[in-house]
Amino acid sequence: MAKQKLTHQDLLQTPFPPAITPQERDKQLALLATEAIERRIRSGEATAQELVYYAKKGSNRDKIEEQMLENQNKLLEAKTMQIEEAKKAQESYDKVIRALAKYNGDVMEDEYGEML
Repeated sequence: MAKQKLTHQDLLQTPFPPAITPQERDKQLALLATEAIERRIRSGEATAQELVYYAKKGSNRDKIEEQMLENQNKLLEAKTMQIEEAKKAQESYDKVIRALAKYNGDVMEDEYGEML
């Protein structure tokens, strides 16, 4: 028995497995919306806004802007990590300074071990 080839319409009517996270559900809905717009474009019923959106989405400028946003996100992540590492280094320096001061007998501590 030969396998039947699924049509685009068959694929649209195939239910998705249940989404586990809200992000997965958003992706499913975005896919359905994109497919609906594709049908309207093919049938000539798409709005001007839909056509302009996909025309821009396919342009080089949009791809460059997307890359810039990705690079900006990477830069922000790197800066955040750098700030966190600087805080940890400062805490380590403070501990060393306190230990050296305690070793020299230069520091008085309260009953909780805090420097006065």
